[in-house]
Amino acid sequence: MAGTCWPLRNSHSLFPPESSSIRASVSCWPPFHVPVPVRMRPPGRALFGIPLNPDHSLTRLPFMSTSRGVSLPISRYPLYALEGSYFTVPVGKVPGTACAAPAMPSTATPAMQTFSQEAFILSPSEKWLSKESCMDTNMNNASGLSQACRFFTKPCETTYVGRKGCFSPLAMHGHGITFTDTSESQGVCMTHPSSAPFSGMKPGVRALRAGAALLLAALLLVPYPSGAAARISGENAPVAARADGPHIFHLKNGLTIAVKEDSRFPLASVRLYVNAGSAWEQPGEAGISHLLEHMVFKGSKTGPKGVDKRVENAGGYLNASTSFDETIYLTDLPAAQWKTALRAVRDLAFDPLLRQADLDAEREVVLAEKKQRGDSPWTRLFHESFGLALKGTPYERPVIGYEDTLRAATPASMRAYIQRLYDPRDMLLMVAGAVKADEVVKEAGKLFGDYANRNVSRVPDRIDPASLARGTQVRVVEGPWNKALVSVLFPMPGEGDALLPAADVLARLLSGDDTALLPRSLRLDRHVVDDVGASAMALRRVGVFMIMSQMDADKVPAYTKELGALLRGLSASGFSDAAFARAKLNLEDDFYRAQETVAGMADLYGDLAFHSPGDPDGQSYLAAIRGVSRAQVQEVIDAWIRPEAMTLVALTPGSGNSAAQEDALRRTLAEAWPQAPSGHARAAGGENAATARAGTRLNDEVISLGEGRTLVLRPDRSLPYVSATLLFEGGDELASGLSGLDVVKTGQSPEGLASLTADVLVSSTKKRDYAAMSAYLADRAAGLSAGASSRGFSLSLDAPSRFSGDIFALLAEILDSPAFRKNDLERVKRDHLAAIASQEESVSGLLGRNLNHFLFPDGFYGYRAGGTAQSIAAVSRADLLKFWKAQSARPWVLSVAGDIDRDTVLAFARSLPVPAQGAQEAERNLSPAWAEKKTLSLTLPGREQAAYIMLFPTVPLENPDAPALQLLSASLSGFGGLLHQELREKQSLGYSVSPTNWAGQDAGFLGFTIIASPENLDKAEAGFMAIAREITQKPLPAETVDRAKAMLEAQYYRSQQSRAGRAAAGAGHALRGRPLDYGKQALDKALKLTPQDLLRVAQKYIRPGDAYTLTVTP
Repeated sequence: MAGTCWPLRNSHSLFPPESSSIRASVSCWPPFHVPVPVRMRPPGRALFGIPLNPDHSLTRLPFMSTSRGVSLPISRYPLYALEGSYFTVPVGKVPGTACAAPAMPSTATPAMQTFSQEAFILSPSEKWLSKESCMDTNMNNASGLSQACRFFTKPCETTYVGRKGCFSPLAMHGHGITFTDTSESQGVCMTHPSSAPFSGMKPGVRALRAGAALLLAALLLVPYPSGAAARISGENAPVAARADGPHIFHLKNGLTIAVKEDSRFPLASVRLYVNAGSAWEQPGEAGISHLLEHMVFKGSKTGPKGVDKRVENAGGYLNASTSFDETIYLTDLPAAQWKTALRAVRDLAFDPLLRQADLDAEREVVLAEKKQRGDSPWTRLFHESFGLALKGTPYERPVIGYEDTLRAATPASMRAYIQRLYDPRDMLLMVAGAVKADEVVKEAGKLFGDYANRNVSRVPDRIDPASLARGTQVRVVEGPWNKALVSVLFPMPGEGDALLPAADVLARLLSGDDTALLPRSLRLDRHVVDDVGASAMALRRVGVFMIMSQMDADKVPAYTKELGALLRGLSASGFSDAAFARAKLNLEDDFYRAQETVAGMADLYGDLAFHSPGDPDGQSYLAAIRGVSRAQVQEVIDAWIRPEAMTLVALTPGSGNSAAQEDALRRTLAEAWPQAPSGHARAAGGENAATARAGTRLNDEVISLGEGRTLVLRPDRSLPYVSATLLFEGGDELASGLSGLDVVKTGQSPEGLASLTADVLVSSTKKRDYAAMSAYLADRAAGLSAGASSRGFSLSLDAPSRFSGDIFALLAEILDSPAFRKNDLERVKRDHLAAIASQEESVSGLLGRNLNHFLFPDGFYGYRAGGTAQSIAAVSRADLLKFWKAQSARPWVLSVAGDIDRDTVLAFARSLPVPAQGAQEAERNLSPAWAEKKTLSLTLPGREQAAYIMLFPTVPLENPDAPALQLLSASLSGFGGLLHQELREKQSLGYSVSPTNWAGQDAGFLGFTIIASPENLDKAEAGFMAIAREITQKPLPAETVDRAKAMLEAQYYRSQQSRAGRAAAGAGHALRGRPLDYGKQALDKALKLTPQDLLRVAQKYIRPGDAYTLTVTP
């Protein structure tokens, strides 16, 4: 039910938002649809139960980190680098011990057995626990941790590991373990600050010791030291500064609680991680994890059906996602309602009702979802690639399962699945936002503390990637695609491998930005691909190194040859020191950018705490990235990037020729990159951005500079970043009125001219070409983009504040000396054409791309995003120059948000070009003419799903009725809205159904949209009409309107979290003469409305005779 981010480079053409080509940051790939309902994780998840070396010698311990959509690898630090502070010895051979290690019980977990048979970690200088306070580490029942949670006071004379042995806690990250008595704290084991031996350590050393603690704690299933301070004896830790990780707690049943306090916004985000995903399924129950994720919304013994409605009534959002290795229940809502969020995820994860009637209905919804995903070529590519490369592993099966296994699922089989996998010990509760850690733990103890563990803790079997190297494998899948998609996969180790950080750096070196090897060689120099990206993904048991690309079908042979040659010659020595530094800087930058929003924090720190409990603040990850060496990257290349381990899957347009294509591609690869003979391998060829700051949010300002120039300042020092938007009047509206354009002379409209100009403008200057621009930005972890809308043209930048001077100077350089190079124009044209083809691969993309053109066919409001193939081809460089000359003379607003210096920004704004005299015109009526034809049907052959929208003309953004229409739309949306309840819950007509409310500067509409099987469209249309009649005949229930108000309020505050969003909103409001808090004023108006007010606006605008309908069918 949730989506996936694939951490590859940001797009040029494949990413439809109005951003341009150059941005050195992480983006979602593919652009328009997620391959599967799995959150793509880069390398770096913690693996419980990693054994030490069997010879008991000095060893290296892996420890790791991860986050959603951010590449967080792991690394290793040799124990002997600690100057003897820690060492490993065989169990039973601890010098001076008075105890002998007893034999492990037969019921001990595999992890415990492995650990006790090999070695443990000892600090000879630390004696913290008494001999009398030995811990029972037999965790086969829920009492284990309860017995462990006692308060220790006496020095420890003996330290060893065993069933009745003593445990010497390691003071990692400057913290030690304190166990608080269960009778006073609901059995919560906590960590506390310590002045112990490790203050002032270098990050690498601190990281090693955290890794050691992680290993020991994971094997014993006891609390481990945290990277952040937490409560002890009823005291609260101080509010977390920017560098802090979450507070870590443990209930007596083993459930882990992580709390990240952040009071910047009145919001809270809650995640419940469960160690249960499709890789834990038996073959005959494929898809049951995801099906269960749907079923839990039907009610539980602790919460009747309607948990989603309760969250929405509180202004929140509730959802869930299933991946290969885990299921996550998630909610975002106002901070005052955080207890509602905890109860909601509890109700979802525990004791679902699982009624047969609900299963029968929801199974059809999941099957419709499966068909919808199957219409996406990226989904097909992902499934085919994993199915071939990881054949014989649990990861060959798609997360969503198969129709036969889904139909075989029963309430009994789902209960058995829950009984087998849903133990509190294997869960993490993550809470982030304006909350107090001690209050969260107290409430969590009440809600979750009584659930018992029913199974022995599970440790997944590792899969040796060498066993998956079956020689070069090639598969071609033909279908009704617009473009060819190609994946190249190499199996690699799963989470916990010491070389995964180097793999992540290699992925950045290959495709982190346009200075990287693959885009530079294959897209910019040779024009073989539309886009290409590399990523390393480590799952629990195995991983893959992936190279994904899109191209014209006739380019597949050339791409295969070129890629094979590049990989054959791949060597770490071929990358410059600057490239290595750039890759590491941008990986670190991703980590900090993930913390901008409360939801981002919950995802980041939740993933860290769940997968990398030894590194909950991520500092070990940062140290690991900084420490990656050229030799380690070469080791990755030699070990994993080999032709005999390669799987290539190509999706190509057409039919009946796949076998011949496969043979040809095999021959091409064999020539370009021969497999090595058996037994032979290829020869080996800053400042911490999280430093705390005083003061976070300051006052906004709007400063008139005169002559059509305005500066907006929105200071925010919570993170060391700055975002800016320079917004001009103009865009498509300006392009539509220019005379003498070459594109118009060919008979085409100038649609796409403004967006083409935007992309080419930021590609180069007279001083720097495209490669130099890309390198300049990547070296500063900065982003620069440009875009055009119906009535605006914008340039945006985003960078760490320490580089803001460089990026502002680059913006001035672009404005003063744009180049509009011919080769940039040709590249951007190719990118736009590729974007069009990508968007039109899905029924929803085709619908969205043609909607405005259908509604407003005769003016600039009807221009399609990025233009058409014909208009793009006809645009000349002279057209760009003419447009930019007119555009740059228009009035502008510069809006800057983040960690800014007021005087510096003010001086910069005053240095920018002054608009031409007379360019500032009086506001004109630009309202578009609506189409006379009210229906349009499009086709997209070869798909199984259809898209349908019914919409009604309404009013522009500043109309007094706009807040009521926004509230009406919110009342219809969400799980508790009429659309979802009637068309999905009751009739099961489609997987996705929702309202669409658009309020532009000069027009607006309210619509109902559904993605469904074609045979259900007639029923969907009837359902939409029925809802239209209902909302115009009687007021909506008061509780429905109250739920919508809470949702709007929460959405508003979520929208305020992003610096870039605040900068862009400030520019838009100021350019149109609106106050900066215009959105808050509109919200306040909406919150005062009544059901009768909504009935009035519905009767005014929702008139069946005025409806427009657009349909896309196979």
